[in-house]
Amino acid sequence: MQHIIYISQTQVAQTASIDNPLSYFLYFILLVAVISLVAFLIIKKDTKTISRLKNDIAAQEKQIADYKQVSTAKQEELSRISQEYETAENDLKASIQYAERIQRAVIPQFNDFKALFNDCFISFS
Repeated sequence: MQHIIYISQTQVAQTASIDNPLSYFLYFILLVAVISLVAFLIIKKDTKTISRLKNDIAAQEKQIADYKQVSTAKQEELSRISQEYETAENDLKASIQYAERIQRAVIPQFNDFKALFNDCFISFS
């Protein structure tokens, strides 16, 4: 036996309507779930980006530390070479001053020659 149920258009319109408070609640829950999912995905993406940037920063800080070590070593080497240069320069100046003293002791002054001889010149060879 078949039962036939007749539904009017107003009844269909009432059941399809979202005026029902339960429908509002379900739509609200769905909206919150979608917003939460989008926020979660954005935060997850940003977290990965932040992690990658932190790793990049750590690598760059290590490079800077390495460059500082090389720079310090180069400064020490430059300081050592500068000291060697100063030592060589001082030795050369002392040698020149010593040779000058010897020459003054061995070779008489031109004024002394002028006092003894009126017309004279000195030729160094």
